[in-house]
Amino acid sequence: MLEELAPTQQEIFATPLKQAVESATALIGLMNADQSDENFDALLADTQPRMIAAVQKFTKMLQEAGASTRIVGTSLLLR
Repeated sequence: MLEELAPTQQEIFATPLKQAVESATALIGLMNADQSDENFDALLADTQPRMIAAVQKFTKMLQEAGASTRIVGTSLLLR
């Protein structure tokens, strides 16, 4: 679980952890969306190979463990 403590004062910018979680959540959501092969290929072409490899490793680990996940971002919930 990744969770940030509530800041003691209002932040002007999102933290690096928040940005990373939101970005990863959005990418996984797009990868799971019902879309054409062409749209999926375009999504992969626009995504850094490191990110694709990380998502593959993460989902493979979940599949091999027979696990499920719940990813909660500020504006998006994935199951």
